[in-house]
Amino acid sequence: LQHIATIATKSSTDMTSRFGCLILLSTWLHNCSAAVAAFLKHPQALPYLIGQVSDCSANEEEEALLQGLSAFILGLCLLYIDESGVGSFDKKGIRIIIEKRIGIDVFADKLSFVSRHEKFAKCSRNPQLKVRTVADLVLDYEFIGLFKLVEG
Repeated sequence: LQHIATIATKSSTDMTSRFGCLILLSTWLHNCSAAVAAFLKHPQALPYLIGQVSDCSANEEEEALLQGLSAFILGLCLLYIDESGVGSFDKKGIRIIIEKRIGIDVFADKLSFVSRHEKFAKCSRNPQLKVRTVADLVLDYEFIGLFKLVEG
């Protein structure tokens, strides 16, 4: 988990790998307070997510999707963090970060961008994707199911 968090937070990592890492992280974090605790112990985890979600300068759809996935992971941290918190982070602290530093509207917009993305729609229709390039493998059917489950 720590290794994947390190790879995901490095800006030098190629975009497809970052998507894969964020999707893997979201799968691990879903409904698991122990995984959320381990993830939040990584020194760059929360600053990376906050930076991604609060950045309003996405010039490409891929960057905007990356920011949406980061918002999703931040939301998972909020949902599944243990009540006692992790170090200096707890539910209330993460909620304040979303409200005050990011903004509820910005957070919601980033999150909703994921489900409005063309690759989301394409993946949700067919579990067996036909891809021409590696870039077409950004999202997958299983992640779409997880996103819809948490969103609902």
